[in-house]
Amino acid sequence: MIPVNTILQTKDGRKVGNAIVKAIDTPFYGIHFVVTDDGNHLRLKETEVRALFYIGPVATPEHKNYRKPVI
Repeated sequence: MIPVNTILQTKDGRKVGNAIVKAIDTPFYGIHFVVTDDGNHLRLKETEVRALFYIGPVATPEHKNYRKPVI
């Protein structure tokens, strides 16, 4: 499972740009809700995320697309 706010760096800019994980559906389904720098919304399985992106660090609150954790 890739954590919320993980920065995703594109492997091929012709397919998709850099992105960030905004939310994760229940662990049972494992769907990651991803938003690209251009504002496109994607729903991807973890295997699809790993195929399209290099997994980067978890963003800090200063990142432009950071999402506050829900308690």
